[in-house]
Amino acid sequence: MKFLKFSLTILLLGWTSGCGDDFLDINTDPTRSDEASVLTVMPGAQTAYVSALLTNINYGPMAYVQYITTTGFFNNAFSRYIADGASFANGWNDLYSNALPDLEYIIENGEAQGFPELVPVAMLQKAYVYSIMVDVWGEIPFSEATQKEKNFSPAFEEGSNIYSALMTSVDDALAMLENYDGIPASADIIYGGDLERWKKMGLSLKFKMLVQTRLIDDTAADQLSSLLQEEAELINTNEDDFQFRFGASQNPENRHPLYRNHYEPGKTFFMNNYFISLLRHPNEGQAVGVAVTDPRLRYYIYRQTGEDPELGTSDYPCSGVPNCLFGYQGDGYISRDGGTLEIIGNDGAIRSTFGVYPVGGLFDDDSFQIVGLGDGGQGQGVYPMLTNFMMKFLRAEAALLMGTGEDARSLLEEGIRASVSKVMDYSISVATVGEAYAPTINDINAYVTEVLAKYDEALNNQARLDVVMEQAYIALFGNGIEAWNNYRRTGYPASLPEAIDPLGPYPMRLLYSVDELNTNNTINEQTSQQKAVFWDN
Repeated sequence: MKFLKFSLTILLLGWTSGCGDDFLDINTDPTRSDEASVLTVMPGAQTAYVSALLTNINYGPMAYVQYITTTGFFNNAFSRYIADGASFANGWNDLYSNALPDLEYIIENGEAQGFPELVPVAMLQKAYVYSIMVDVWGEIPFSEATQKEKNFSPAFEEGSNIYSALMTSVDDALAMLENYDGIPASADIIYGGDLERWKKMGLSLKFKMLVQTRLIDDTAADQLSSLLQEEAELINTNEDDFQFRFGASQNPENRHPLYRNHYEPGKTFFMNNYFISLLRHPNEGQAVGVAVTDPRLRYYIYRQTGEDPELGTSDYPCSGVPNCLFGYQGDGYISRDGGTLEIIGNDGAIRSTFGVYPVGGLFDDDSFQIVGLGDGGQGQGVYPMLTNFMMKFLRAEAALLMGTGEDARSLLEEGIRASVSKVMDYSISVATVGEAYAPTINDINAYVTEVLAKYDEALNNQARLDVVMEQAYIALFGNGIEAWNNYRRTGYPASLPEAIDPLGPYPMRLLYSVDELNTNNTINEQTSQQKAVFWDN
């Protein structure tokens, strides 16, 4: 790993890209300086880690949990559990060469430059990024990882040790934040310099990590109960959400990457048949979910056609293509099952695609237009990282299985309503939402009532957790990492199918970057996708 010095020119809200091998071999770059202002490094670091996470690090898990479908050998066919050392290399390399060194730079130089209040904020973001890396890769370089030219082969460390160090770092950062009132808004494109929200993010991150470790840590329940004594200090409203908002600019590019990739003819992914079925039940696909249409359906999924192609005609994308089966559910919902042998047909103009949330596209108002760049929210999407609805579902899980004393049923309802309101409010802020097609209060109440009835019918806490995790899964659309975390940790939602025709066992972690394997002397072989991370007992 060749760690570089830090850029003076930060492309705000832009997208960083992976560096080629030749560039990584340069240890002194005349365009970079150790004198960069921490005020400009911070927003660049925030952009960098979101950019790195919104690569196959997120899209692979989105396929593993059936949000999206890949086919054939496109994108290494994540839906069939195929991956190699190149699959996640761009994200890994960008985290270690851009985002994490920039955060470390702020930690090391904030006080000397007269902005000590930026140090704990950088520490919290560093803890978040490393926690996600442990969640998806397990053992990773940590304490030696950002030593730049001092150490090109940082040691890989156990995930449990890293988690422990991160929680201590979160505690230290929270204590430091008590000394400050705010940071310059221009230096913080996530919370606009609001340190009270950063405190809530830090406590919520610790809460999430403790829930993650509940299977292997006997002290986690007591620690969670202690945190819940300061419930108001956790993320507890949608306004407190730790998230990244994208813009509509093309130059510099700051649109949501899934919008850029799917509002043009050459779409990367298919919508998944199971996920649409879950939102639409009752439907013509799989009978999953509750018997009321999900109020988020028209926000999540956009239909480019209102008619189903007639099988055996030239309008059918698979006409003349063997082994090609689509997930036609009626009403123009054209999707694919996960992990089949199908190859991609010429269906870019009719398949269902991403809607207004979370990618900033179109709200489905039965207009059935072929999508294009500039439509809808113009890419003003959002990447939810740690949110109010996530906390409600995590607290419900803790109440059911860890004895924290909270009312899991009430938290389930709060989580659903927080998600629905977030989706609706965000969508209205970036795009036109047809009032006639938007869910009413009665629609939302009817959905919540059906979910709570399903919860009440559950015979034990595991069955109740299944209901909670199904709702967490629906709400997490766009963040495949956290949905995959939940599924690996709990095994729910139980209805989640695996690949129809897999080429290997279900992935329990991501593969390391081939560049790391080639340059780091402390590791000489690839890990196995079937090796569980430390908290997945």
